Amino acid sequence: MRVLVFVAAMVVAALPGRGVAQDVPLVGGWPGLPAMLADSTVERIARNPGIFVEDMVTMILGHGQNGRIDAQGFDDAVALARARTRARELHRFAVADLDGDGAVTRNEMEIAIRAQAARSKARLTLGHKAADTDGDGVASRAEIAAFAEATALRELGPQKAERLRALISMDADGDRAVSVDEVIAAVAAFRAAAASVAGGAMPAKSARSSDRLRL
Repeated sequence: MRVLVFVAAMVVAALPGRGVAQDVPLVGGWPGLPAMLADSTVERIARNPGIFVEDMVTMILGHGQNGRIDAQGFDDAVALARARTRARELHRFAVADLDGDGAVTRNEMEIAIRAQAARSKARLTLGHKAADTDGDGVASRAEIAAFAEATALRELGPQKAERLRALISMDADGDRAVSVDEVIAAVAAFRAAAASVAGGAMPAKSARSSDRLRL
């Protein structure tokens, strides 16, 4: 993973004019970018093109092949992200399953909570309450599995998954895959068009945590 991040950072460092873009009202769509892209994706690119390119390159190197990612690669990225979320939630319950029976009682959760930091205590408490759907004080194996799955789908739901899959529209040469060069070219074209509309270079603007693709 460190290698992927380093390579992605090197690609971004080579981008001309890495300054973060200002929000710019564009007339007639988004110049330089495919119409299929969600407005929220375009807005992230406008706010911080460098972060977007870095995340895309990381995704291509991590889930693609030969420097490009196809539709299956995007599906794999979504599936892996959801699997990691499920595993994270299952682990939280597993460390509180003191007798190893696959279920976590309220008493077991209280014992586990004592050893946790304040934020972790809150997560465990709220997680147990949410998982215990029948209110009997025990989060059963089935309830824990259902809670983990629901959390995974909530964090990366169908709409976000479709926004990610729409990134395949950045395929410029029609080979049904998106390459690093195509991402860089699309973002550069957008930046040039947006700068032209803005009447020159766009001033820097602070990035938001929501600008990350987070996969």
